Amino acid sequence: MHDFLKQVEELLQDAFSGQTLLGQTGAHLCLAPDAKRVRPMLVGCYAEALGVELERVVPLAISVELIHSASLFHDDVIDAGSTRRGRATVNTQWTNSIAILSGNHVLSLAFKQLAEFPPRITQEAIRVVGEMTQAAILELQMRNSLSHTIEDWRCMVNGKTGSLFGFCGTCVAVYAGNPEASQALGKSGEHIGQVFQLADDLNDIEEDIQNQEASYPRLMGLTGQKNPKAACEKELKKQAEKAFEALGNWGATSGGQRVKTWLEQLAS
Repeated sequence: MHDFLKQVEELLQDAFSGQTLLGQTGAHLCLAPDAKRVRPMLVGCYAEALGVELERVVPLAISVELIHSASLFHDDVIDAGSTRRGRATVNTQWTNSIAILSGNHVLSLAFKQLAEFPPRITQEAIRVVGEMTQAAILELQMRNSLSHTIEDWRCMVNGKTGSLFGFCGTCVAVYAGNPEASQALGKSGEHIGQVFQLADDLNDIEEDIQNQEASYPRLMGLTGQKNPKAACEKELKKQAEKAFEALGNWGATSGGQRVKTWLEQLAS
């Protein structure tokens, strides 16, 4: 796995090695030292679980990372964010217009990585980007609102975060010709997305309440929950268990065990 992630990192660096403005802005965000590379790691884990050579799915790992990065450019514009991964955001250091175009450019690079794979994978990627966009709109609608529910939150998170986590598994499963795995890993991704978002909500609990963000603890508080933080912690552990259960037979493989360990770390 170490060599796999190293290769992903090297190819990402190559993608933004040019001195053009788009190369500079892409490198500024995508190559920031605080980038976790969670999604490429999951692609590698699923490849191990399905018996696919890691080298063959490097472009898939790069694609999911670039789709994620493209969404961050746009999120920072929408949120008027000033810092990302320990650096000034592109919209702050340059302009909103440059940040939006940089996000579009990075998204085009993501789809370019899929050119040599079965069309079904590209179709799935298009679906995921559509779901992420719809979820971003829903998130905007939920801000400063008292009329939304936990189910609205779940729908937003499944689209914004869970759909791409699901794609990390389905793209590998489609490549492996395993429809059963595609369904299982896609479902697991929805729960992983909720785990990831719940962990973020716990870290940003005070800030989210102050900014009236549609976070799980804030929504639980609005329903009368006396200890929203505890409720969020409980839900995080529940979703981590569901994410692992959804892996089915692949949970017992080395790749499945890597995913389990990562989920346990998030849940703790």
